[in-house]
Amino acid sequence: MAQVPPELQAHKEWLGQIQQVGLVVSPSVLVKHGVFIERQKAVEKQERLRELVQEEDGLRSMDWPTVCRELLEWPDNLLAGAVGGPALPDSLVVALPEYDDRLAPTYAVADPDPAPNWLLLINVVEPETDFDAAPPSETCITRPCSAITRTWAG
Repeated sequence: MAQVPPELQAHKEWLGQIQQVGLVVSPSVLVKHGVFIERQKAVEKQERLRELVQEEDGLRSMDWPTVCRELLEWPDNLLAGAVGGPALPDSLVVALPEYDDRLAPTYAVADPDPAPNWLLLINVVEPETDFDAAPPSETCITRPCSAITRTWAG
């Protein structure tokens, strides 16, 4: 049996841990493009993430701009909607008239080339949000998970 190169094995382990859903890049593609896991840096980032997570009454939450700045090392002006970042454009709000609802990100990351495409939309919800439960009727009709999936599906 052929041995798996350590850089390929590291990606396989990581992908196995995150239990991904949806589109994920294969370990061989990551290795081909020179994406490698720095194990010591990963340990340091995990420790820093634990410091950034706030826990109250058994619920965990975090401040996304702080995570982006201190953990991901993003510049302050990268996260739209955050202090120091650009404003969120109205074009990112999607109406769902069939559910009498709308989706609007809390934060977003623009694609620097070409603008004004968006690479990432972040919607911050309350820590106790159950993504599988139907929300109270006064907020919206669809579950958060279903609404997000439906919007992505186009």
